[in-house]
Amino acid sequence: MCVKKCMGDASLSDRVLGCFAALAIGDAMGMPTESLPPDQIRKIYGYVRRFVRAHPTHPYHGLPAGRVTDDTEQAILMAQIIIENEGVITLERVINGLIKWAKKTNFKDKPFYGSNTKRALSMLLEGVRPPESGKLHTTCGGALRSPPIGIVNAGNPKKAAVEAAFAALPTHSARSAVSGASAIASAVSEAMSRESTIRSIVRAAIKGARIGFKYGEPIFSPSIPLRIKIASKVAMRTINPRRAISKIYQIFGTSSQAAEAVPAAIGVFVAARGDPMKAAELGANIGGDTDTIAA
Repeated sequence: MCVKKCMGDASLSDRVLGCFAALAIGDAMGMPTESLPPDQIRKIYGYVRRFVRAHPTHPYHGLPAGRVTDDTEQAILMAQIIIENEGVITLERVINGLIKWAKKTNFKDKPFYGSNTKRALSMLLEGVRPPESGKLHTTCGGALRSPPIGIVNAGNPKKAAVEAAFAALPTHSARSAVSGASAIASAVSEAMSRESTIRSIVRAAIKGARIGFKYGEPIFSPSIPLRIKIASKVAMRTINPRRAISKIYQIFGTSSQAAEAVPAAIGVFVAARGDPMKAAELGANIGGDTDTIAA
């Protein structure tokens, strides 16, 4: 099947801006539907195509429509860490950046930060270091920090995967979490290339996931590379994108576990045929960890 070039002939600067904009838009679109199953999303909102306020029964009720969550905040934080360190990403520099941010941010009171991230940040402030600080944390907190790492390593997915592993370890050191973080960084790195295609981005995600797996702490988990591969095939072979995300939800799950959210996010990207706005829309309606998947 012929696939279109992602973002056409957009310049690198356009791709970088597009990456951050799409991330924030997807995050904000998925915010009011997070943790809801698809049938409840349809019952409450119909089909989400724009920014909406969270329902009164939702934990994020009170946040304005279009409000971003930890996905955007952590990506921006990672970008700031990269800039402050002139593009050099090491484990210690990421730790220092996270501690600096945590000291001046009331992260414990933010409803959209996961318990694993809050626990890890608290441990870092107490002097605990990885892998202990992120031990057994299998959720996707590392993956949502990964896009800027892919950007700064544009066209070098392998390096992006390694550096994303370093960035994930302080808060999420389990193999599945690190594997997921590296998958996203590698996918973004490949997407920054003018010659990238949907297929090449999926391949980069799979290879990145394999690299990240080597850096994580041993823990039982399904294979993220294999799940990405199969989710992408399901999405590519299903013509109707809404039907595609329904299959992804039912087969792979869409919780905040990295082994679910990361393959689902790549599957949504494929179902949208590389269209970032369509991907944000599909991610907001898939159910589960919608803000992360849409971002």
